[in-house]
Amino acid sequence: MQRHLQLAPSAESARAAQDKIYEWELKIDTQPGSAGRMRQSGY
Repeated sequence: MQRHLQLAPSAESARAAQDKIYEWELKIDTQPGSAGRMRQSGY
């Protein structure tokens, strides 16, 4: 998904792709023991 945004940032689907990435990140960050905490720590 992120590659799609890098290769075609002005594509009509770019906004939907970014929204989906935000949704996935939120799910990761809200799960107990998730990698989201590691990402915030710089891992």
